[in-house]
Amino acid sequence: MEGRKSKIVIFGGSGYIGKYLVKASASLGHPTFVYTRPLNAQTSSSKAQLCKDFNHMGVTLVQVSILFFCFFCFGLLKNNKINLLVN
Repeated sequence: MEGRKSKIVIFGGSGYIGKYLVKASASLGHPTFVYTRPLNAQTSSSKAQLCKDFNHMGVTLVQVSILFFCFFCFGLLKNNKINLLVN
């Protein structure tokens, strides 16, 4: 499977273990998407900085409310937009 990279979506990417999964996926060159709740005034500065770091690494942040979580996952999996789903 050399040359072809898997598209990877990670839920919980700003958590303790998730941030390492995101960094590993991006560093291996996989198109990486991280589900996160929308950033707002109550977002911790550490999470905001982590999201900036992810952007600089080429990671795509997908900010959706929890209400759309299931529809989002189903759509990505159904349409083969991703190869691996990690939560």
